[in-house]
Amino acid sequence: MPPPWRGNSQIGSVENLGRACANGLVVAAHDISDGGLAVAASEMIFGSAVGVEIDIDSLRTPYMDDRDECGAPSDESALFAETIGSFLVEVRDENAANFERTVGSYVLRLGTVTESRRLIIRNGATSLIDEDPDELHRIWSTALKVF
Repeated sequence: MPPPWRGNSQIGSVENLGRACANGLVVAAHDISDGGLAVAASEMIFGSAVGVEIDIDSLRTPYMDDRDECGAPSDESALFAETIGSFLVEVRDENAANFERTVGSYVLRLGTVTESRRLIIRNGATSLIDEDPDELHRIWSTALKVF
């Protein structure tokens, strides 16, 4: 089930992201659409010299139907849910507070850019993904060639 449309507040959050970009607060951004957070993070580091480490533990999205036995969104939902108007954004540490003020209440800090050249996603202490971006790119770029 897709997230509910939040109308003007969602439009406002996208406009605020545009304002943050125009003010030089954003290093990189990617929509969280086709494939969700895991794919967006992968695509952001394809061909780069950096990696990213994300912890989805703070991701508690009420519209996700796929839930674990405690009622929290499943790891799969958190990683692959396609969300309307959501973005994965890279911001330098020195710009983080100003970015959060500019964008508003829809900001969650999920991780950091690393020098490891790996995509690492965990849920608290549980490792979910730890992959080389070149291997992820190979999988991503050849996934539909079998059809």
